[in-house]
Amino acid sequence: KTFESELMAMSPKVRVIVNSQRTGLMRAKMKAAEEAKGSILVFMEAHVIANKDWLLPLLLRITNFPRALVQPTLDVIPQDNFDQYQRAGMGHWRFEWNMNVIFTSPPDRSALDSSSDQPTAMPATSGGIFAIRRDWWNKLGLYDPELKEWGGDHVEATMKVWRCGGHIEMHPCSRVGHLFRDPDHRPYPVKVPQVVRNYARLAAVWWDDYLKYFQRMKPETRVMPIG
Repeated sequence: KTFESELMAMSPKVRVIVNSQRTGLMRAKMKAAEEAKGSILVFMEAHVIANKDWLLPLLLRITNFPRALVQPTLDVIPQDNFDQYQRAGMGHWRFEWNMNVIFTSPPDRSALDSSSDQPTAMPATSGGIFAIRRDWWNKLGLYDPELKEWGGDHVEATMKVWRCGGHIEMHPCSRVGHLFRDPDHRPYPVKVPQVVRNYARLAAVWWDDYLKYFQRMKPETRVMPIG
């Protein structure tokens, strides 16, 4: 019994596309989007627990706002205990000058309403778990095929959605537990220089006059070949 067969057994609607070789995160998502038949794409990760009724709020929001990229609120699964589930605090996703994505409280905390059932606009997407219309995804041209392996998809999606007339939101009524892991707990290696190269390529394309701030954080990128 294989993992593929277990997935196929979930529903006759399930199709499993297996890459013949490792392609990296962004290219795997691009392949999945090419193969998808529905009008809405939903990207998930393996190390999550989907909470009750998590999908409907995302679909409803995208139906009403076709240019939205909407992600669930990501609750916390402790990296040393997958059987636990902790409700996340209030905040939003953004990235720093080195392009690493972080979850923080906004400067004006009044922008967060814990009693609201409406989505909250965010500066950035965390990149891994979200819903988006397939035609909007295709129009944005996600992702740059020269982004390799892992790292940078959150930056490209953020820049393209916001700067091309869309918006990024987190929905409080859609909740998914996510296993947040530090480097020592990852089951796969991450090549940091490759991640930095992806970041440098994105900074050169999107950051214009702000490129200097990224290069101050990552001075090695001033002479790094980025294609």
